Amino acid sequence: MEDFFLVFEHMKRQGPGSDESTLKAFNAIPRDEQIRSILDVGCGKGVQTLALAKNSRAGIIAVDNHQPFLDHLKKEAGRLGLSKQVRPYN
Repeated sequence: MEDFFLVFEHMKRQGPGSDESTLKAFNAIPRDEQIRSILDVGCGKGVQTLALAKNSRAGIIAVDNHQPFLDHLKKEAGRLGLSKQVRPYN
């Protein structure tokens, strides 16, 4: 696993997609404005987590098994003023 993490730690996003595709999927949910909680499992550095936080009022629990990814997410959430909305867990 360490080799896997060495490769992915330097990438902005740890999987396919974009902010646009994340928001397109989220906005396709009926009554998305009523969603109050989101669970993001395998969040990586949380690029999609932050996109959802910026575009919703939901509290987001972001889970990953690699602490450096979560540390990065926590730092970015703080920088963007989203710390109360985004809660990273290992």
